[in-house]
Amino acid sequence: MTTHRMRLDAGPFAAVRSGAKKYEIRLYDDKRHALIVGDTVIFWNKDAPQEEIAVAVTEVVVRPSFVELFRVVAPGSCGWPVGTSPEQAAVDMRKYYSVADEDRWGAVAVKLGVAKS
Repeated sequence: MTTHRMRLDAGPFAAVRSGAKKYEIRLYDDKRHALIVGDTVIFWNKDAPQEEIAVAVTEVVVRPSFVELFRVVAPGSCGWPVGTSPEQAAVDMRKYYSVADEDRWGAVAVKLGVAKS
């Protein structure tokens, strides 16, 4: 199994640490193609890089777009308020990724298991 490192903003980092955030959403780019069930992801806090949390990858869900991904993985399990529509969650992802990159790579939801440390 492989260990991967990913940066998170402070809010999502805290949600992962508390267990409130069950999935991490990313482009399905070359780095994310390497993720498989059983791998470990070490998230580090962008605002406090010394803060880290390790989680297990328990599921990998791939779809051609964020809207399609959020139709099978509820935005509420990914850090959005419960009831957020797939369309709104996809629009919110524009803060991080361009439409061109989404069209090129697609989207992935990585289900996070119990923190290991």
